[in-house]
Amino acid sequence: MPVINVEPAASDSRPGRLYPCEPWPIDPVCCPGWPADQGDWTQAHYDAQWLATIELWRAVAGAIGLCRTTEAPCMDRCTVKPLGSAWMRPWRDDLGVWRNDKCGCRDGCSCTQLCTVTLQGPVYDIETVVVDGEEVPDDEWKLLTNNRLARCGGCWPSCQNYCDESGLIVTYLRGTAPGLDAIRAVSRLACKRLEECPPGGSGCGELPSGVTSINREGLSMQLDSTIGGADGGPFFTGVARVDRWIASINPYGITSQASVWSPDVDTPQIWRTGAVT
Repeated sequence: MPVINVEPAASDSRPGRLYPCEPWPIDPVCCPGWPADQGDWTQAHYDAQWLATIELWRAVAGAIGLCRTTEAPCMDRCTVKPLGSAWMRPWRDDLGVWRNDKCGCRDGCSCTQLCTVTLQGPVYDIETVVVDGEEVPDDEWKLLTNNRLARCGGCWPSCQNYCDESGLIVTYLRGTAPGLDAIRAVSRLACKRLEECPPGGSGCGELPSGVTSINREGLSMQLDSTIGGADGGPFFTGVARVDRWIASINPYGITSQASVWSPDVDTPQIWRTGAVT
C-alpha cells in the first residue's frame, strides 16, 4: 500500500515555533479502515493527520520535518579578502609544531581558496540557486559539509540587497524528512485521533486514552504512566507504540533544538519558509 502525503490547505500551513510546515505522510496499512485513495478522505482524516503531526513534531522538539526555505546567506567572512592579503593565523601541525598560515576558506582537502556561504540548514535538498535574478547551473555550485555552499569557477556576491532580492538567493528544503519509523508513528497516532473524532461523529473531546481512574466531582484523572513517553511524559499520547518511538527519539524530553550564536558570525536572512508541497 503506498504511503500518502497530501497537500495541506493554505489555512493549515502554519510554520513557526509552534507548528510544523506540513503534515507527515500517512501509511494506510498502519490504520485499518483509513482510505488508501486520498480522494476518499474526509475533513476528519485531514484533521487527524494534522493533529498527529503537530503532536509528534512537538514531542521530538521539531527534529523531524521539512520546510521549504528561501534564504539570502552572507558570504563567509574568510572569503571577503583575497587569500594572499588576509591576516596570519597560528596553527599546529601533526608534529605539534606551531606555524603561521594565511586565513581563507581553504580546508585540508582543497587545493585553492573556497568561496562559500553557510546556510542555516540542516540542508536536505537544494532546489534553486539564483544570483541577480539568474539561476546558477547545478555544475557551478557544490554543497559541502556543515551546510556550506561553494561556488565553482567564481565567487558569490560580496553583499546582499534585501530590498530588491538581488544578490544570492538560495531556496532549499530544510530539516530531516520523516523516515519509516516516523511515518508509522504518525499513522498510528492519526488513526487513534480519528477514532476519537470520527467523520460525522460527535465524540470529540471525550476522555483521552490511558485513563485508569477518574474523580468526576474533583475533575481529576489518573493516567497510566507505563505507556507514556520517557518517564511517562511530558509527551504522552496514550498510544504505547507511539510513546515508545517518542522516547527513542527524544529520551530526555527536550522541548527545543540546541543552537549556538556568536557575534562573530553573520546571520543570513531567511525571507520565506513554508510547506514543501
